Amino acid sequence: MVFRSRAARFDAELDQHIDWMRSIKVHNPGEGFRMLEREIHARRNDVLNALDQRYVHPRSSRYRIADIRSSLSVLEGLVIAYLYANGILDGVQYPVEVTGELNDAAMMWLSVDLIKMRERAYPKKE
Repeated sequence: MVFRSRAARFDAELDQHIDWMRSIKVHNPGEGFRMLEREIHARRNDVLNALDQRYVHPRSSRYRIADIRSSLSVLEGLVIAYLYANGILDGVQYPVEVTGELNDAAMMWLSVDLIKMRERAYPKKE
């Protein structure tokens, strides 16, 4: 059995990552947008599947609420980036609020309802 040092393993992973980055480098911006759309739809499906679980246990479940909220934040960022890169949004002010206008654009262009997902991930206290 051969034991490799952590540095060698890190170098190998770094080389794999660099090769992967070279393989996805796209010169046609239209293909890049399609790749981003696929990533958004995959992330949307993951978040919806996680939110539709009947019981969300903080430790024993595969779906932890912190992970769901983190994935939702990433999804919001991807949607905003897509809408801004396509020229649908004029400008983005930081911090970005998910407003009705942004949600309408996301629904029309990507079929992603951010407000409904956010309400489910962050329920109001009663």
